[in-house]
Amino acid sequence: MSTASDEKFIVDELQRLVDKVEEMKTQRALLMLQLRESLRNDDITDQIAHNDEEKNAFPMMVQKEIAKHQNEVGSYFVIAYTRLFRYIESSQKSNQENI
Repeated sequence: MSTASDEKFIVDELQRLVDKVEEMKTQRALLMLQLRESLRNDDITDQIAHNDEEKNAFPMMVQKEIAKHQNEVGSYFVIAYTRLFRYIESSQKSNQENI
């Protein structure tokens, strides 16, 4: 049989957990806003489009660009950014083969 104090403890603990989840949602939303702003301010489209260097330089350019954002979003962003550039690179290769 539970007592009123046990029930209050459970309710308080559940409320603490709900508050923590809400705090994490807010932090995640803020992080996404910061990431969007950072990416908007760091548009490297011209660098990609005018990459006249040898093909092996492209991955190095990607790593350099990724490094600029590591402190903001950590490894999650690095993984997503790397996947994006791999996709772009494979698309460029496909387009060149079709020419």
